[in-house]
Amino acid sequence: NPHAEITLIEPDGNRLVFPRCDEHIPRKPKEVLPHPLGVTAHDLHEMAKREQELRTLSSFLQNRFARITNQRIKELEEKSGISMKLKPNESSWEQAEELVSAFKQIKWIAPSTDSVIPIGKEQIEKSISSLLAPQFYCVVERSPKVFWGGVPFIVEVALAYGISGINKGVVMRYANRVPLLFDAGGCAITEAIKAVDWKRYGIKNFDEESIVVFVNLLLLFCCSCCFYFYFYF
Repeated sequence: NPHAEITLIEPDGNRLVFPRCDEHIPRKPKEVLPHPLGVTAHDLHEMAKREQELRTLSSFLQNRFARITNQRIKELEEKSGISMKLKPNESSWEQAEELVSAFKQIKWIAPSTDSVIPIGKEQIEKSISSLLAPQFYCVVERSPKVFWGGVPFIVEVALAYGISGINKGVVMRYANRVPLLFDAGGCAITEAIKAVDWKRYGIKNFDEESIVVFVNLLLLFCCSCCFYFYFYF
């Protein structure tokens, strides 16, 4: 239904209507392998010790991590001095450290974003314009980066200013496109926003201005051969 909308009637009788802003269904995230740039020596050593199927470091690295090709294997062998014919579960902690150090010396292709599906700049702009009708708004979506453990992540941020009915700073926190409705006071996202020197932008006091800051942190890691990470913000 192109005219579908969500209507919320609050306990006090206040009626809120959220019109549909987009007709496209977001694609589903896919399981991905960890990226070499985000892996620590501890991660690598533990994964190698548990390896039972792959017989060489070469096959282990190419099958358990993303973006590692035959050419990268040759570079890693040259930079680390470690034979790629070594059995993964016979490698040492020191060798894991050498490999992680070699990872950092190689230019890698950016991590796949198949596991993190952003809302999208266009969709955020439509939503902000439709719901808030601000005098000014701006949306920024950063390119994917890698966190410890090889976890790819993306950050989407929007700022809206001059909104009717809002006379204090509002922080809208999302994680993987889902609103975070708890622990706002102790949230790293909230603390980071409050730490901004807003006076540089003509805003004397964030808590007393008609401003909304939207942050969506996309962080998803689900690979059967590695650890599962859960983050709370």
